[in-house]
Amino acid sequence: MKGNSVLILFLFVLSSCEYWNDRLKITNKSNFEIATQPIDSSYNNIAYYLENTIKPNATFSEIQSGNDGWLNYIANSPDHKLHIYVFNVDTLKKYPINVNLRKLITAKKYYTIMLFTEQELEKTNWQVIFDSSMKSTQ
Repeated sequence: MKGNSVLILFLFVLSSCEYWNDRLKITNKSNFEIATQPIDSSYNNIAYYLENTIKPNATFSEIQSGNDGWLNYIANSPDHKLHIYVFNVDTLKKYPINVNLRKLITAKKYYTIMLFTEQELEKTNWQVIFDSSMKSTQ
């Protein structure tokens, strides 16, 4: 019995070491496949985004490290908004998979940028809907 208690305690401590906040949900209401990137993502090559696309009429959970990960991101953003870059997957496929996505952002090769305050996200229960009418003026 003592061995089981130690094992359970160990598993509890191990599982509580890192928390991933997945409250942000992005739904794709366009007729094409998209990939999204919050600006501070640690994943920077196209290969990752081509494996984690959002098909039309599908929803994807974006994750951020820490219980208050998204709130911290917004608080530390210069304009106190969440920035989500949206890419048409067909555009990403034009580049080698090892290209750094930040280079494409700098070159404005994204479809649009979605900006949200914490209050806007709270109103929608952190549910973000993308549709193709959201094309940014680049």
